[in-house]
Amino acid sequence: MHRVRVPPGMLEQTPLLFPPDVCHYLRHVLRLRVGEDIGVFDGSGQEWRVRLTGFSAQQCVGDKIALVSSVSTGMLPVILGQGMPKGTKMD
Repeated sequence: MHRVRVPPGMLEQTPLLFPPDVCHYLRHVLRLRVGEDIGVFDGSGQEWRVRLTGFSAQQCVGDKIALVSSVSTGMLPVILGQGMPKGTKMD
């Protein structure tokens, strides 16, 4: 099953109206058809299984079928380190 990311807050719509760039990706790159299921997530921990219900020139429409996961992601610390080479190898 293909997965796509949508802007935050879009998963609250019913039915889902995909932005033009996501619609182009679904229709022309993945070549999906009406009736196919995809995974849609918004980066906040929610992911829904969505069935595509319609395509038009600039718009794609889908219906939410089931909530796949709803995980609240906390802020995780990120620590970066760099190894220092010997002598003049850094230049």
